[in-house]
Amino acid sequence: MHSALSPELIAAIETGVHVIAPNQRSAHALRLLYANHAVSAGRKTWVTPDIRAFDAFVGWLWRKHGTHNERLLTTEQCKLLWERIVTTSSWSSSLLSPQAAANASFRSWERMQAWGIGRTDLLEQVSRLDSIEARALLEWHDHFVLLCKEREWLPVTLLPQCLLSVDLKIPGLNLVVVGNAELMPSQRTLLDHLTRCGAVVTAIGNHHDQGEATVACCETTELELHAAAHWAQRQLMNGAQSVAVAVSGLDECAAQVRRAFSEVLAQPIRTLSNHPAHGAQHQASFAIATYRRLAEFPVARAALDVLQLCVGHAGSALIGGTLRSPFLKGNSDEASQRALADIRIRSNAREHYDLANLEAIVGHAGCPTFHAACRDARTTLQSQPSRMQPSAAAEIIAALWRGFGWPGERSLDSDDQQIVTRAYASLAEFGALDELLGPVSFVNAVHHFEQLLRNTRFEPRSAPALITVLDADSIDGLRTDALWIAGMDESRWPPPANPDPFIPLPLQVQTGMPNATATQAREQARRRFATLRTLARSVVFSWAQHDNDVEILPSPWLRDLPKLSSFSIDTSGRYATRIFAAKPALDVLVESRGPSLIDGVARGGSRIFELQAQCPFRAYAELRLNAKRLDEVVPNVDARQRGTLLHAALADIWRVLKDSAGLHSQSGAQLESLVHTALARHAAPLLEGASTHRIRMLQIEQELASERILALLSVDRLRAPFKVAGHPETAERLSVGALHFELRLDRIDELTGDMQRGERVIVDYKTGNTVSTRSWTHDRPEQPQLPLYAVTHPTALAAVAFATLGARGVGYEGVARTDGILPDIKAFDKALPLPHQSWNGLQDYWRGVIGNLADEFAAGSAQVDPLPVACRHCHLSTLCRVHERKIQLEAEDVE
Repeated sequence: MHSALSPELIAAIETGVHVIAPNQRSAHALRLLYANHAVSAGRKTWVTPDIRAFDAFVGWLWRKHGTHNERLLTTEQCKLLWERIVTTSSWSSSLLSPQAAANASFRSWERMQAWGIGRTDLLEQVSRLDSIEARALLEWHDHFVLLCKEREWLPVTLLPQCLLSVDLKIPGLNLVVVGNAELMPSQRTLLDHLTRCGAVVTAIGNHHDQGEATVACCETTELELHAAAHWAQRQLMNGAQSVAVAVSGLDECAAQVRRAFSEVLAQPIRTLSNHPAHGAQHQASFAIATYRRLAEFPVARAALDVLQLCVGHAGSALIGGTLRSPFLKGNSDEASQRALADIRIRSNAREHYDLANLEAIVGHAGCPTFHAACRDARTTLQSQPSRMQPSAAAEIIAALWRGFGWPGERSLDSDDQQIVTRAYASLAEFGALDELLGPVSFVNAVHHFEQLLRNTRFEPRSAPALITVLDADSIDGLRTDALWIAGMDESRWPPPANPDPFIPLPLQVQTGMPNATATQAREQARRRFATLRTLARSVVFSWAQHDNDVEILPSPWLRDLPKLSSFSIDTSGRYATRIFAAKPALDVLVESRGPSLIDGVARGGSRIFELQAQCPFRAYAELRLNAKRLDEVVPNVDARQRGTLLHAALADIWRVLKDSAGLHSQSGAQLESLVHTALARHAAPLLEGASTHRIRMLQIEQELASERILALLSVDRLRAPFKVAGHPETAERLSVGALHFELRLDRIDELTGDMQRGERVIVDYKTGNTVSTRSWTHDRPEQPQLPLYAVTHPTALAAVAFATLGARGVGYEGVARTDGILPDIKAFDKALPLPHQSWNGLQDYWRGVIGNLADEFAAGSAQVDPLPVACRHCHLSTLCRVHERKIQLEAEDVE
């Protein structure tokens, strides 16, 4: 960026003037450029130039010439105070998100100060328009100003106004304002005041001719970023000293940008190839200049997770992340044990934990370091008073961090070290809020401190790079040899109007606030577009033609610009292509069978036959290798919990009813009471550690379950007489061929009518909506549970059926020997080859199918051979690589 330092600016810097840059990033860049200029001039030492952003200059001016009678509040401290005012006001009950409203209204208050909108102006508009938003802003504004006046606090935003009332003795103060960025009224007013006080203010804009501007059209956003990276690389090869790529909304898409630029510019360290042709790419380093909220960095997030764990009611996802965190001590030594503890926490399905719960779990899992940290943290918190000053809370927070060993035992890189330092600085800032917050509980102290980190925007400093990717809104004051500006489509340029939601629109129009109306937004964008063309000798504007299936048009301002010539994206050098081309030649071993079961005993029950039918590999991996999906704890009731609840409640209900006579003897009210009691008994364990939201979800689930169970009982009232044989949900040891396993049948009904006396009906409850009986006549039935129950049951059967209790309806679905045994179930009449066309023949057919599945599983069959729909809900595709197998088979078919 050497060309940004004009001779005029260099001469001004060397006379010792104060330089005011458009923003902090451009100020840092100008200091770096001047250092490079000094080195190129042969100097060994030089005076560091006084180059600051406008806000930093105002702070320096206040420290030298202010009254210092008030306590200065930083922006983050002001946000905390403002949020407290909003959440405790009469408006909070009508706000969907008080915190979001506080953030938005605080920005509105800052805009009022910057654009010279006083309380009188706001009050007049409130009286005229009767705007609810404006009335709320006025109330919060008055409360904030009154509180600051009573406590003698001075928000940093008000410094320009306060300096206007100070008779500054600054003769000979020379100021240079660089860049073409438009100053806000408060800034212009302060500069005029400084001029009246004897300062000399000079403006040095980007007095450069417009560079060569071209347009690049890309198919998608991903290809647009790759094109920008390839173009930047080519500019360096052609001799450019500095290249910049501007991306709108960089904070939201920084990860996508980093992936794209890494594929193009950092391939030698990511691929297996050492081809010398790519040596130049290794030199093309790049940096992504983007601010993030401090709480979003992983190392800072780990520190906040520790605090959330200590205040109690931590979610299982947070605890799992804390157990796996590399930023806590003992992570490497206890990694396996902590992973097992995480699995146990997931399986418990408990939504919230406190330190005592976690201490017991990690102690049982064999994690002495984490167990000791939990014990010490609980001891520390138990000895504290219920309310404390923020300074005392800050000491406790630091002690908890030390107890858990944050930020960990491994060596931190430069970025993480800077983040840890900034986090401790933020903790010191929080400890200075005694007067601002007063005594608070430790829970509230942690909340306020986390909010402080969320309000703090931070960018770790890194070594300068030849290619810089930055946000399109922060490019003011910088000049490069080549500049690529992405995202120049018609939806962004010119940008749509974006008026402030709290400040009345007439005030925004009157003061000329940008983006208040479409006209103002368009005019500001036009000036900015003209400025962008002066920031480099070569400027490329690009846009993506498609967003999924939506076609996007370019900005109308690009129509008269020539297209970028002789430039295309070389996809042959992309990371995925190169890594695939560099793959080594491997010997292919086809092994689709594992060791057979030695004694034939297997765990899994009917799940063995279901998975073996769907895909032998899944049955082997899940039931013999224990390759199971980790449990997920969610606020609502998941399918597994719903099924367990309904099965257990129905088992209790039929233990009481015993038979159809007992069902008919119950009145409607008695049945409802019986169902509600059974559901409440089995829902109680799910309430342990539950949040208010989960409790309500469980109540809704019980209401739905009650409706479905009562509907099923109404269907059972229509059946011929029967009684429940044995006890529902009783485990039995059974065998099929060489396979020995355990089955737990939901219910067995024994018919007691004259025509079918002694025959039985096997009932299996299904709470989902994917019940399938059509495949029961196939060699690999999708749901073979009932055929399995049928062939292993010693007594003559009259029917087998699913009792469905899903959202689509309640009833029976299955097959029977004759019509009328179960409502809506007809006699078996499916086409099967002889001799399986009768009811007894069907059961013989099932014996053959079930026997084959049992023999295959016992023999260790594990080939990847899924049914057409089996992969939809399987989690093992990365292990079995079924998709690669399908591609290979398709290729073989083509050949």
